[in-house]
Amino acid sequence: MEPYVHVTYCDDIRREIGNKKTLVGIYGTDLFVPEIPTVISKLCLVIQVVYPMDSPINRLHIRILRDEDQVGDIKLNDDVLARDDATPAESKDAEPYPGYVRRRALTAELVISPFVIERPGTIRVVADTDRGEYRGSFLRVRLAPKSAEMAPTKASQSARQKSASRRTKT
Repeated sequence: MEPYVHVTYCDDIRREIGNKKTLVGIYGTDLFVPEIPTVISKLCLVIQVVYPMDSPINRLHIRILRDEDQVGDIKLNDDVLARDDATPAESKDAEPYPGYVRRRALTAELVISPFVIERPGTIRVVADTDRGEYRGSFLRVRLAPKSAEMAPTKASQSARQKSASRRTKT
């Protein structure tokens, strides 16, 4: 198994009771804004670098890029990477099928606030390790189309009205 990077882009990360997190406003591949330039209050990234437990990463530098410009970075030192208490992606006893590879996931959260958008572009994450460079998913920042494709349809408006009507009757 090769290491890989998983990135979730969202509007907010909230701490919940029981050591849980709620990710609010998760983006797919596009962040649409009504005008450019603009500013949004924040953009949050949850970044997971996953690798096999029996083949650890000894150097990790996570870079956040807007097109080719670096807008943030996180460097983990040897002490953090060597710790045995890093969160395993599953228990040490887990082997759901023959040949299964136990993994470890290092998770980093980054909040860019405010997030200034000066032009359309792409946000991406790159993890530089002693084993090579690994790329996470990207987020395209785009101007929202002014066409009918973004406007609600009559069917969706009707469904919202019926739902609102049911809520007011109860």
